[in-house]
Amino acid sequence: MGARLASGALITAYNFTGPITGPTIRGCTFLSGSLTVDFTVSGGEMFLKDNGGGAAYSGFSVLVGATSQPQTGQWIAVYISQAGPASIQADLSTINGQPIQAIKYAWGATGSWPNGDDVQCCVPTASKECLPAQCPIFVSSNLVPYGGLPANPFLAQITAEGKCECPAPQMCDE
Repeated sequence: MGARLASGALITAYNFTGPITGPTIRGCTFLSGSLTVDFTVSGGEMFLKDNGGGAAYSGFSVLVGATSQPQTGQWIAVYISQAGPASIQADLSTINGQPIQAIKYAWGATGSWPNGDDVQCCVPTASKECLPAQCPIFVSSNLVPYGGLPANPFLAQITAEGKCECPAPQMCDE
C-alpha cells in the first residue's frame, strides 16, 4: 500500500509524527478455548473498523482438523473484537471446541462468495470489487487516507503450549 511508503517518507524526511506501519503481530495465547492475539503498535492507537460483513470478512481465520500437513485441515473464518489497546480476541464459538493448529490474518481466502470465488476481507458489492482498507485492524494516523494504516498480514502456527510460532521473517514469539 502506498500509504505506508508516503507515511514513512513524511516521518523520516520531514519530521512528521505518526506510524510508519500498521499493527504487527507480537504473539498470541490459546488457552482454555480462548484465543488472544497481541500486536506491536507504534505511532498511533490500534482500532478495529466495522466493515459490515460477517466473519468471512474479518480477515481472520483459524485452522482446525489438520494432521501433519496444514493443507489437510480446514480454515474457518471467525469474528474478532478488540480486547485491549493492542490486542484482539477471536470468537471461537463456531469451531465447537476443536483444537486450533494455526491462525492467519489477511493471508489468503477467509471465506467464499456464493459463486465460489475467494473472499479476502472484502464486503460484497454489486461489482464484487474490493475497496481499499477493507480488513478491520488498523493503527490510527492522520497522515494517510481512511484514518490509519492496516495491520500487516500474518500466518502463525499454534504450539502445544498455546503460543504463536511464525515462519521467518515474521517474529511472533512474545
